[in-house]
Amino acid sequence: MESFNERLKHLRLSQNLSQKDLARILSVGQTTIANYENGDRFPSPMTLYRLADYFDVSTDFLYGRVEKQGKKIEKMTEEDYLENQRQFYEHLLNGDRFNASLVVTRLMESSTDPWMVYKYLFVRTLNQLGCYWDQGKIDIHEEHRISNLIEMILSQVYPYIASSKKRDAIILTLSPNGEQHGITSRIMSDYFEMAGYRTYHLGIGLPCGEVIKAIQSSGAAVVAISVTLKEHLESAGYLINAIRIQTDLEDVKIIVGGQAFTSEEDWQSIGADAYGEDFEKCLEEVDRLLLNG
Repeated sequence: MESFNERLKHLRLSQNLSQKDLARILSVGQTTIANYENGDRFPSPMTLYRLADYFDVSTDFLYGRVEKQGKKIEKMTEEDYLENQRQFYEHLLNGDRFNASLVVTRLMESSTDPWMVYKYLFVRTLNQLGCYWDQGKIDIHEEHRISNLIEMILSQVYPYIASSKKRDAIILTLSPNGEQHGITSRIMSDYFEMAGYRTYHLGIGLPCGEVIKAIQSSGAAVVAISVTLKEHLESAGYLINAIRIQTDLEDVKIIVGGQAFTSEEDWQSIGADAYGEDFEKCLEEVDRLLLNG
């Protein structure tokens, strides 16, 4: 079976492209292509995806793992997703960002539904990580290291999630002060984008005044707040109250979600308009809030 560098060279020549031509297509130097083909360097997962997309082959084919050039498979089964999630988590534990990224890009190519990749790889892995931390099976520094790896990989997959369906409303996503990670709100932002909404993701740690400015300047119709720890419900409530007293934001709807909410009283007491127990429910509630005005 051919290696990556041999396969890349054959694909390039089959398209009658010079190394300079391919370098221009990828916006890299000609020496970079030469290094790829000589086996001196290997592309990043995103560059590998761009190569696969240009030549209309799978990354597995480029990587030399399969002989068939087909880009998509008919249907991913739950077993396929679970096996990929196992590999993904194992690579993360080993600190192997490259191969963890490669699992994601390969699966994105094979799946017709990007959300299924998010649901099984990112959401399931984060839940697994949280359970291990609660049970004392993983140290805090390992949880932070893996969470940061996941966040870096999330930043690479945006080209896969763009939706052809476009909606007018803008949704602003964030986590309140005190939260250590913004991954959940980031995933929520991506999920809304898959559904066709425009999003502004603010992450964590912004003062209330800056959040209010972001809502005003973006024209967001909905603010989605993710809270993981119960001790940060007060911070979320303070933010919601700060938004509510702005007369120009009286029509803005606020939805909350996350593990911190264990009862209906939790989200109602801090002044939210709705609560989503998972990402799918959050989307349903956002649709409902916007429909009802």
